[in-house]
Amino acid sequence: MKYGWLMFVAGAVLTWGAYVVTIDHGRTDLAGIKMAGRPLVPPAVAAMLDAAMASGNAATLKAVADMARQTNPAARADIDARLAAHAAAAARVLQERLATQAWHEGIGGQGEIGLTRSTGNTDSTGVALRVNLTKKTRNWKHGVRATVDYQR
Repeated sequence: MKYGWLMFVAGAVLTWGAYVVTIDHGRTDLAGIKMAGRPLVPPAVAAMLDAAMASGNAATLKAVADMARQTNPAARADIDARLAAHAAAAARVLQERLATQAWHEGIGGQGEIGLTRSTGNTDSTGVALRVNLTKKTRNWKHGVRATVDYQR
């Protein structure tokens, strides 16, 4: 066993070389450089997109998505896939909600009322009412507008 130490060193070098290559592949995959031949969204960008999606604010989501695409051009396809999945899920939730709502649910709108009275050389009184109501169903959007203007 005069050269036993040499076999030990050779085994250590081969093992260490395999370890370094494996760690480098893992680091590359986790960093989002390549996974199955395509880039990934970096974790920080994914967290920002998730937070923007959870906010429910379309303008915020658009701004974050535009910035994510601009700063990570290699991950553009994955960013677009995340946004498409979010949009599809939101559309499914909306369709389910519209399918199960009662006739009186989902009505929205606004109303105005105004009263005037003036005295002086002539007396006048006025009332103005305005209502705008909408209801959205799965297939239709209904609207009602009414205006009343009375002057005396």
